[in-house]
Amino acid sequence: MVNMKRIYLEVIREHLSKLRQMVFLMGPRQVGKTTISLDAGGDWPKHFYFNWDNAAERLLFLKGSEAIAAQAGSKSFYQKCQC
Repeated sequence: MVNMKRIYLEVIREHLSKLRQMVFLMGPRQVGKTTISLDAGGDWPKHFYFNWDNAAERLLFLKGSEAIAAQAGSKSFYQKCQC
């Protein structure tokens, strides 16, 4: 298998490093969304990956940002920044 360079990997890493915000990736199946998410997240010891196809994780998104922050253990950060 050829290791293809993912053109958006550096863009995502820069976004996460500078802005410290969530990144949402969407697109057709089998284009590498999970791979690039896990590759980019691997730069940080504490990162979280949520999958819309997982029913329990989909409910988190529908509940809103507080539910996502609580699941990721970032409740205190959410309260500080009032995002």
